Amino acid sequence: MNSESDYKEAALRHVKRCFELTEENKDKVKDFDIAYSIELRARDQAINKEFKEAKIYYQMALDEAKKIGKKEDRKFFLSDLKSGN
Repeated sequence: MNSESDYKEAALRHVKRCFELTEENKDKVKDFDIAYSIELRARDQAINKEFKEAKIYYQMALDEAKKIGKKEDRKFFLSDLKSGN
């Protein structure tokens, strides 16, 4: 990898694959795993200055958070999501 662009492209590939795997295996992963995979897409889109898409994925992550069964897991996830880190 030689440039920042190469790193962004590699990161995007990994994020997309993580998202795909999570979507394909929803019956095998935890509810917070699904929310985190969506959050990862939102962050990746924001880093790549795709702000419209980032907002869409951010809202999807907020919606998915409502499906997290354990209150403490939901609280932890929302803290991460809203931290912006």
